[in-house]
Amino acid sequence: MMKQHATLGFNLIELMVTIAIVMILALVAVPSYQSTIATERFTSATNNLYNAYRFSRSEAIKTATPIRLKPINNDWANGWQVLDPSDKVLHESGAPHSSVKVTGNAVKVLGTGALNSAASFSIKDKTSTRYICVLSSGQSQLQSGACS
Repeated sequence: MMKQHATLGFNLIELMVTIAIVMILALVAVPSYQSTIATERFTSATNNLYNAYRFSRSEAIKTATPIRLKPINNDWANGWQVLDPSDKVLHESGAPHSSVKVTGNAVKVLGTGALNSAASFSIKDKTSTRYICVLSSGQSQLQSGACS
């Protein structure tokens, strides 16, 4: 009587079926993951700019001095800075991802928390646009529709 030896491992068919299943799962997951990453980049840029404005207003009120929020090197694509009256950088945000476009004018928040005139910023990517609307009183709102 001949003994049969148990074999360990996978045969070629089992290995190919496993690889095919992994490939199908990857093809389904990658587009969803890319969409999630793009949404997070957009949300991050929006929140960073909104928080930078709110910080500048808070500092202006706290110190009773004008505080400026402006783009780095006059281009929002480089990021933005919050500056005190002596041009000391109080806060700086890095550049948003290249897929996100930020537009708006630099703002000067007076020591009372108000602005000389209303301001707005828009943050866009391929599928979404958000607006930061700032009243001349200094109050701000983040919204999906254009500022009125």
